[in-house]
Amino acid sequence: MSAQAMRNYEKERYISSLLLENRPVLERFHKAMFDYYSKTPYPDWAREACFHTQQDVREVQSKLYPYFSSGARLLEVGCADGTTAKEIVSHFKVNLYAGVNLFPPKSVEDPLQFVIATAHALPFRSNAWDVILSMFLIEHIVFPSFFLDESWRILRPGGCLLVVAPDFSFHAMPSERIGLSYGCGREKLKHGKLLDALLTAYDTRLRVRLIRTFRRNSLRQGVFSFPVLTNPRCFRLPGFTSDCDAVYPVCPEEILGYLRKEKPDFDSAEIFHRNRSSFGLAVRKR
Repeated sequence: MSAQAMRNYEKERYISSLLLENRPVLERFHKAMFDYYSKTPYPDWAREACFHTQQDVREVQSKLYPYFSSGARLLEVGCADGTTAKEIVSHFKVNLYAGVNLFPPKSVEDPLQFVIATAHALPFRSNAWDVILSMFLIEHIVFPSFFLDESWRILRPGGCLLVVAPDFSFHAMPSERIGLSYGCGREKLKHGKLLDALLTAYDTRLRVRLIRTFRRNSLRQGVFSFPVLTNPRCFRLPGFTSDCDAVYPVCPEEILGYLRKEKPDFDSAEIFHRNRSSFGLAVRKR
């Protein structure tokens, strides 16, 4: 094992995105992530994530339908190439659809509209949208609370915020430090990487579980930090590897607790889907 490998293993840092003193560091990190996305060529499946991909994704997406209604104004934050939008619009006659993404889609088709912007600063007037949808986005946002604040600002009274995301309440993100290299312990053992496999077992079975337990206990006490991983694996891997760019270990309890505490016009919420890999959360504004 090289000294550089051990330094990479030990170099992991979470910081709260709510604390003002962390803002300069996180602003620089946000720029680094933007540069990563600008320079890293995504494979087609990543750009075209939609209703027709993995089985567990299709399951949660199908449960979104009751929250859409004909004539609604729908904003999708993190719309990729608009494939999901086409699926929604084919089922519901929405009054207006707009998608927000960091980069322009491959093509634009009526009645779909696309806006290039970040989730931290949504360029829309207040109380403008009936439904705001984000799917597998918030775990990639450096300032998750900014996204929630902005979504709440532009959501009309009586509107619904829908968040679909991986559930990292109990397990690690692929971007976190798990051993010396990417991959599962079993595969590492097959290749004779004994130390790497042992560190992987330690990380998955003890270290990350302790981190998650501490975080769940803090959330029960009403302490929200929106921790952000400032050294995700995507910076150390060539090309693009799925979810190794996730930076926020999202769980619905933190989102719910934050909105209940910070938004006086919070009305109601429900977790309409949850399994070991993902959740779907619907929050209504009074």
